[in-house]
Amino acid sequence: MEENIKRIEEKSHTEIKRIFIILIATLLFVILIFYGYQKITSNAIKEQEKLHSWLIDNCNCTEKSHIICPSGYEYKEGYCKSGEFFTLISKGCSKYDCSGTLYILNEEEKWQKEN
Repeated sequence: MEENIKRIEEKSHTEIKRIFIILIATLLFVILIFYGYQKITSNAIKEQEKLHSWLIDNCNCTEKSHIICPSGYEYKEGYCKSGEFFTLISKGCSKYDCSGTLYILNEEEKWQKEN
């Protein structure tokens, strides 16, 4: 009888250890995925910023329809608003011509070649 109790206790400890290991592995996996996603996202933003700087320096703006608000303001109802304050909007370049290659700012505000 004591042997059975010992076997049951050993099995319980083994199962608890397995569950603990699985939980830790799952947590580490989730953390790694989150970190990887953040890294990929930040790299994509940097690439877009580099491309935009290159477009400004090397291409001609052919269309200005991108709405720009100052830092801290949001576009609402035709104005840039921040609380009870508002200001007029600015229009930024939304299309560049680079020696016949066109780049447009898409709906997700990412630069892409126009087909």
